[in-house]
Amino acid sequence: MIEDAFPDDADSDPMPDVIRIMPDYGPIYASDSEGCVFGVSGCFKDHPEIERIREIEQALYEVAFWIDGGDADNNPKFPWDKMDAEALRLARELAAVLGDTGIPVIYRHHYNNPNFERDSDIVIYDGSSRRSG
Repeated sequence: MIEDAFPDDADSDPMPDVIRIMPDYGPIYASDSEGCVFGVSGCFKDHPEIERIREIEQALYEVAFWIDGGDADNNPKFPWDKMDAEALRLARELAAVLGDTGIPVIYRHHYNNPNFERDSDIVIYDGSSRRSG
């Protein structure tokens, strides 16, 4: 478990303007509109579903480890479809658990994924009270 990546301080981290989910090197899985990396659980420490958020976050870190392990760079048969399907499923689950926060939740396909254009996004929640994808 990646417990030390985002320490559990007494205060919550600043709220992002967008939650962009993309498993990446590092391993990281979330960034804001400026590309600043953060852990979602650090921003929602008082959320009633914080334990579920942490479970989903851990699963997203595990997906990010697929890329961080270097296999994506060296293996022409890297399972991009499988990785995207799992990460997108987790991103949708995270958005559902967070609820109507007013913060858009977007899934971004990894920039090295040969199956999609660079910066290819799927809007899961657009930040309004109505749900998107």
